[in-house]
Amino acid sequence: MSQRTALILSALMTVLILASIAVFSNAVQAKTPASPLPQPTLIVQVVATLQADQTEPTALPTPEPMEPIATVTPEYPVSNDHATDIALRASPGKTLSGTADLVSFQGVVAYEVALNTGKVYVDAHTGKVIFNGALVASSPVNQDQAIEIASTYMQSNGGVSEVIRVRFGRMRQLRGLQVFEVTFAKGTRVYINKNTGEVALVSKPEDDE
Repeated sequence: MSQRTALILSALMTVLILASIAVFSNAVQAKTPASPLPQPTLIVQVVATLQADQTEPTALPTPEPMEPIATVTPEYPVSNDHATDIALRASPGKTLSGTADLVSFQGVVAYEVALNTGKVYVDAHTGKVIFNGALVASSPVNQDQAIEIASTYMQSNGGVSEVIRVRFGRMRQLRGLQVFEVTFAKGTRVYINKNTGEVALVSKPEDDE
């Protein structure tokens, strides 16, 4: 057999093999059913189902309005009315010009009682007059007036009101202020400002020790 004949036979065998493979492949594809494309209706149903499964967000409850807390005024041994009476007794001839209000005076809880000539501060725990700004004269006071003012101060603070000596002069402690020094039986000295009638200083025996 010539070489040319052999080449021809080899080409024919190759063609036959390729043809057989092609026929087999077509047969396999014909037996395998094609997957159907999803129908539009089915897609819509799935989307609708997913939307239905989504729960609505739960609304937060509206908080109820809080009631205002009532302001409670603490009670003290001395009442408002009692403090007013004390202030008036400590200031003879003066009249009430306002209400008594609780304040802090020199670190002490006190009632501030407004009188026509000034304010009187009464200790809310003890009832003692801490400061009497109502005993202010419109003109300089004399010795008798100074004694009256000092005695009233002592009585309102529970002290002895018996006067044993009165002197007039300038006080170095008060930068040379002119005062009446009213000394009482147990040694307490009350200094009255000559120009205003105000209690300028109180000195007790224990202060000298």
